[in-house]
Amino acid sequence: MTSDEWLAARRDYITATDVAAVLAPYGHNDRQLAIAETVARKLAEPSPPTDAMAWGLMIEELAPQWYERLNETYGRNLALIRAWDLLPVVGGRLCTRMIDGVPGGATIDWLAIDRDKTDPQRSDCFVVEVKHTAVALAWGEKPPRSVLAQVQWQLLVTGLARAEIMACVGGRAPMVYRVKRGNPSGIVAAAKQLWAAYKTAKSAAEET
Repeated sequence: MTSDEWLAARRDYITATDVAAVLAPYGHNDRQLAIAETVARKLAEPSPPTDAMAWGLMIEELAPQWYERLNETYGRNLALIRAWDLLPVVGGRLCTRMIDGVPGGATIDWLAIDRDKTDPQRSDCFVVEVKHTAVALAWGEKPPRSVLAQVQWQLLVTGLARAEIMACVGGRAPMVYRVKRGNPSGIVAAAKQLWAAYKTAKSAAEET
């Protein structure tokens, strides 16, 4: 599957990226504007791959080594496995689940599993989200709101209870943030608003 085909497969799902764009929009706090911007992006033709995307893919490939070294430091016997080895996916990478009438989707690349598990089950795992940025300002004791929104949506879609965010920020050594699945009411309400707006805009576009 090409990158364009994968992006097209994501359009008819509300993804973690979509939810973060609505709950933590860049440069303003207008929910309706954020929904309109997100719908427009979803309906637009896919953008060509960028250098930043290529860099992100390279970082993803290094993630297992970094994560395992971190866990040795913490005294944990964990390893990363590809999420699609345990989770049902569409388009090769997209985990999906209906959430209160909204088709939810989340691209989950990595799950952490205890090395001692010879036959890992879904309930044994947790999500590992890898982030990298040169800008350290938004990262402190907690990750940025947009990243937390992404991870909470990933947990809703997968049904898993927890996640860890491995952040490579500002050229520093990777940091790990632990996240538990929270109250879903706010994030589900935002996703329902976005899904309704997307369906309306898509129907209007198909009629023209």
